[in-house]
Amino acid sequence: MMVASVGAYATVILAKLAMAVALLGTASSTVFLILVLVAARRYRRLAAQARSAGMAFARDTLPPVAILKPIHNMEAELEQNLESFFLQDYPDYEIIFGARDSENAALRIAERVRARHPNVKSQVVLSGPPTWPNAKVFSLEKMIAATERSYFVISDSDVRADPDFLRHTIPPLIHSKVGLVTCMYRGIPAADFWSSLEALGLSVEMTSGVIVADMLEGMRFALGLLFRRLRARQPDLGQRIPGRALALLRAVRSDAPVRSAHTW
Repeated sequence: MMVASVGAYATVILAKLAMAVALLGTASSTVFLILVLVAARRYRRLAAQARSAGMAFARDTLPPVAILKPIHNMEAELEQNLESFFLQDYPDYEIIFGARDSENAALRIAERVRARHPNVKSQVVLSGPPTWPNAKVFSLEKMIAATERSYFVISDSDVRADPDFLRHTIPPLIHSKVGLVTCMYRGIPAADFWSSLEALGLSVEMTSGVIVADMLEGMRFALGLLFRRLRARQPDLGQRIPGRALALLRAVRSDAPVRSAHTW
């Protein structure tokens, strides 16, 4: 009789504990949902202001830009992703592809796209085997050294942008107190179910966290980088950018840029 009573008591305690955990999870999720709704409204308001401010810059005052595009492996819609950066409505920009060697299959796609757009300045930098622990940063260092430009956009090969991407991302970086700009992106799925889940996470879960973080404490991290040299011929990689260096870009339309979700 005593054993049965103890077992029943333990069951009640466990049920109450499970209920408490469920209520705590529901409450915290509700609080976060409210924060997301407030942050989304704030984002839309600031986006309209930032878009107007960006368009106020005359085209002839926009600085020359270098787009740094590391490429490594073949991936879904690679050619369309790369080509979108050759279609930018921007007065003066250059695209620099970085690859480890000439045998890179993705490099052949890049060369095909380059041939279709001879009017856009572009080049390929072969970095060779990396001597740094981070191979991507090693390649970026080589790419930065290959250009005289002082404004840079780092964009992976799975990113696709609308023609007005540069037109709206560079103006915030011109301000002297901003040394680095970042912007969100949305996911687009490939042909399978798992990539659809990844695209959903990129578009909803990640975006919600970013806009709430920006609202509560300002931007202290970057998703994709736009930055400028701090000193002539001196790369910014690995250096501390002084002042209020990081700004969340809000001027880009909600449908750009996008990031391809991978097939697993």
